[in-house]
Amino acid sequence: MEMGQFLNEFATDTRVLVPVALASLAVLAVFSVLFDHWVGNLASEKKIGYSAILVALGNIVTMLMVAIISWKAAILVGLAFIASGFMVIIGDVNRSHNTRKQAVLVASKPRRKALPYAACGLIDDAIILLSNVERGMRSVLEGKSDDRKIGLIALNVKEAIIKLTEARKIEG
Repeated sequence: MEMGQFLNEFATDTRVLVPVALASLAVLAVFSVLFDHWVGNLASEKKIGYSAILVALGNIVTMLMVAIISWKAAILVGLAFIASGFMVIIGDVNRSHNTRKQAVLVASKPRRKALPYAACGLIDDAIILLSNVERGMRSVLEGKSDDRKIGLIALNVKEAIIKLTEARKIEG
């Protein structure tokens, strides 16, 4: 195949091909600056999510400029872009979808403020007291206790309530 058969009919003349090619390159350069500015605005407004699709749009414009010189070359380049970019677009859409889904999940869960150290200490003390109560109640239920043990259980419950009440009063 001769080069003339690959090019569009008007582009076979080098007096036409060179200026058309240079004009196409200039148009693509201006387009890329404007397109980048537009994509930057989308990103700053957080309206962007599928960057691979935006890249594909830019590639389509490039293919249209190539088609001015050779529609056969544009088809070849288009098929190459499809072969190399299709799975990238699918992956980018999936990642963007998962990121947005994760952001919704995070936003829907209210964040709890960490408790002050003093409150944590009081809560730990209450947990220890209540675990002593649990052991004591188990021995009472098994019949291995006396009145003194029941009094100690009641005292531990009362102390745990006091500790938890104090922890509630601590501001963080």
